[in-house]
Amino acid sequence: MTKAKLRERIAALEAENADLRSQSQAFNPDMLSIARDIRSLTNHDLATRTKMSVGRVSKIVNGIVVPTPHEIARFGEALHFPVAYFHQPGQRSSANRWMD
Repeated sequence: MTKAKLRERIAALEAENADLRSQSQAFNPDMLSIARDIRSLTNHDLATRTKMSVGRVSKIVNGIVVPTPHEIARFGEALHFPVAYFHQPGQRSSANRWMD
């Protein structure tokens, strides 16, 4: 690989990484926890519904790990909440407007 191509590849990866960081900063694990509580589910229940490990779900719920966009979509499907719900500031009073 030439130096120019290598620089292009590095720039592309840095741009992709910056995009992922901006998306992940928008994710609010508190809203995931609220949605899970509204549906009366445990981390184990949520893991089963999303086909993720309990450890992975626990780390996401506790804000230790940032979920991928695909994982956020899986949470939305499993909890019957739109993906946008998980990207808002966490306030329990705002949760009620998203309930079925």
